[in-house]
Amino acid sequence: MFKNDDIFANFEKNINSKSAARQRVKQEYLSRAEQASDQIAKIIDNARLNGIADFEISDEFRGPLVRYYRKYWLKYMQISLAIICLVMFILSFYTFQSSYLFLLAFAIIMATSEDIYLMRLVGFGVYSSQELEKIKAKLFPHKYNFARNFFALLIVIIMSIIAHTISSRLLMPVELSNYLSFSDFKFNPNNEFFAFYNAILVGVIMFLRIFRKM
Repeated sequence: MFKNDDIFANFEKNINSKSAARQRVKQEYLSRAEQASDQIAKIIDNARLNGIADFEISDEFRGPLVRYYRKYWLKYMQISLAIICLVMFILSFYTFQSSYLFLLAFAIIMATSEDIYLMRLVGFGVYSSQELEKIKAKLFPHKYNFARNFFALLIVIIMSIIAHTISSRLLMPVELSNYLSFSDFKFNPNNEFFAFYNAILVGVIMFLRIFRKM
């Protein structure tokens, strides 16, 4: 019994140690990004004092900001969209209203955009709108575009509606509806194509968003 307790204690200790190590690495990335942000602020202040309209951001300062964004900031989006993908897949068997989760998916993409990331690092109102646009252009050439993403949202919802209209059962046994129906929530195996289609759409959205940042 004591041996099993020791094994469990060592296992828990290893997990805590790895978690602490990951947290330290994350904090180092964030610290470097914040230091780079401070240096960029100095560069812009000098440009203002000297009346220079444009400014350069070297790779020395650009690198830490972009690395933290790609390695950690986008991870929030990945985890959130993965959860939405799973929830949408399940709900699609019960109701067409699962397609409304696409609104949440695109809201998460907007919340993890470069604008929000920079505001998180430098604070609101530190830079003028023109300066902020220049910083984004130099750090993220393929930056978030609201109009383009809104248009993509409309297309995705229309495709989901079409998928629901033509949906049919693929491989799922009809008998499952007897076990997975709950009072007013009726499991519909004929929504199988609709469920897979929605889940795949969320996966494609997440892949394209990450691919553009890479």
